[in-house]
Amino acid sequence: MQTTINDFESALNNLTKTVEVQDAYLSLLEVNQLYKYLPDFYMLYESKVPPDLDRLRFAAKKIMLLGEKQNFAGANDVLLYFENIWMTARPKLKSENAEVVSKFEFAFADLKNSVIAKNEMIVKAKSEVLLKLIDEIEKKAEKSGK
Repeated sequence: MQTTINDFESALNNLTKTVEVQDAYLSLLEVNQLYKYLPDFYMLYESKVPPDLDRLRFAAKKIMLLGEKQNFAGANDVLLYFENIWMTARPKLKSENAEVVSKFEFAFADLKNSVIAKNEMIVKAKSEVLLKLIDEIEKKAEKSGK
């Protein structure tokens, strides 16, 4: 946990420095980086919603931001992180989520293909679809108790 606290503090310091420089894009990246560490704190408490959903949200937003700057190599690295988190999160979801989970997996495959194709507009659109599906999974998890 101490590592997470240190990483969060470091990300917060980086955000402060970036805001001082007044670079909106880098500030968005740094805000998103802070978001990466929040699920580690959420895990300390009992919740109906798996904290991994926030990790997926972080990754989808980062892929979208990297796609805007056409950093597809970086987006590809985040895709690997995304896939690893999804493999951990998927078994934690109840069977009532089967339909939305299926949609999510198709959308993720589409996002991977758009990153491979290096198409900025499609990466943005597919990332937004994934974010909406993450929200849908979260709502269903809250209703069903995971």
